[in-house]
Amino acid sequence: MGKTTQEDVRGAFGAPSRREQLGDTQVWYYDFVKIKSFGKNIQEATVFEFGKTGNPLIDAANGK
Repeated sequence: MGKTTQEDVRGAFGAPSRREQLGDTQVWYYDFVKIKSFGKNIQEATVFEFGKTGNPLIDAANGK
C-alpha cells in the first residue's frame, strides 16, 4: 500500500523501452525522442527503479 508496483507502471506506460539489472535493483527506461524540423532534437527518458537503490538515504526512506 502506498507503493507503485511494476504492474502499476506497466499498466500506465506499457512495456519499458529497455531494462537493466543493477544488483538488487531493476531499472526500467521509457525513452522519448522528438525530431524537430528546425533546432535541436529532444531526447529524454523517464526512469523507474524497483528494489534497493544503493543510496542509503533513499533506501531508508523506502523502508529497505
